[in-house]
Amino acid sequence: MSFPAELINKRVPLNFMGERLFFDLSHALFSSYKIDDGSRLLLKTLAQHGNLPERRSFLDVGCGVGTLGLALKKVRPEAELSICDRDALAVEMSLHNAGINRIAVAGAEPALMHCLKNRPSDLVVSNVPAKAGTPVHQAFVSGLTGLLNPGGIAALVVVSPLEEAFRRYAAAAGFEILYEEKTANHLVLHLSPADPEQKSEDRPEELGAAFKRRGEFEMAGEKYTLETVYGLPEFDTPAYGTQTAASIADKRASGRVLFVNPGQGHLPVCLARKASYNSAVVAGRDLLQLKVTARNLALNSPELPAEVLPVPFPAETGAVTGSFDSICMTLETIPGVSPDFGMPALGKTLKPKGELLVHGKSSEIHLFLKALKGFELRGNKKYRGFRAVHLRKTVQG
Repeated sequence: MSFPAELINKRVPLNFMGERLFFDLSHALFSSYKIDDGSRLLLKTLAQHGNLPERRSFLDVGCGVGTLGLALKKVRPEAELSICDRDALAVEMSLHNAGINRIAVAGAEPALMHCLKNRPSDLVVSNVPAKAGTPVHQAFVSGLTGLLNPGGIAALVVVSPLEEAFRRYAAAAGFEILYEEKTANHLVLHLSPADPEQKSEDRPEELGAAFKRRGEFEMAGEKYTLETVYGLPEFDTPAYGTQTAASIADKRASGRVLFVNPGQGHLPVCLARKASYNSAVVAGRDLLQLKVTARNLALNSPELPAEVLPVPFPAETGAVTGSFDSICMTLETIPGVSPDFGMPALGKTLKPKGELLVHGKSSEIHLFLKALKGFELRGNKKYRGFRAVHLRKTVQG
């Protein structure tokens, strides 16, 4: 599968240890105009202090566009590289950039914190997302030892406001700081287990009880229980767009349903209680959304089997024509890309006269409807800057 040209913002060069690489960047991912300063700082410290000639394997956690892992692999082509990110689009973009630079990647997958557990590495690198939150950061650092080979190190870059916290997390997890370097905006830490035989005992299941909560909610007349997690919106209450969509959903819906970009699972859970679905697929870029939603569907509707399908683009479900009776989608737009991106292919997976429920910001839904073809409007509601539309696929759609 070729990477969609409309998602590429620009191509930029990167020089590292005598090698020149090129990276395509995207508005859909972090640092869409240049290689970010944090990644450059981390690579510089690894060139100087990372003992790269001794490293036989690399793991890039939260790979983004692939900057760290691909740069390391370029200067150590005989080493094995694995990459992971909770965002399926990031993994796909990293593989695209690997192709540009003719770099082989041994393992690549959408994954949460403890990814590729069966591929321990000599060097684990990560440009840690600042917004992940304290519980996620702590769990990530505590699990790093389980990703390291004996004698391996973890090299992290974090933004300056998090520097003291990450020193504490490292100490609590039994790491020794081999090297650190600080700028006005970033801190790099090279970490090694103080005990060479140490392996992490903190192996929580992927959604980790330490950073989720269970709450009671009510929406569109339905009461339900949800386990919500930090790092996603709608932690405490469903958003206005979600509420609007629930209020116009067809209670008579039945059959096979596809939930795209489902968030914490408020809308899928609410609709599953109203409708008569017999199977469900939860799909989207963000694996965390998908895992949380599947868990919440199982909690509220255990009789409804739900398949988790991480995909870089909505259209890449792999479903055959006419697979679904209904699609429910949170519209997530990308600057410079048509709001109906992927809809022609996604629409084909709907059966004739299949139902499509879409919600998002009012201005974006307006543009979405202008571009959409093959559907008739059945319901429409606006609320506080958000809008939900209920559409039916025409026979010719």
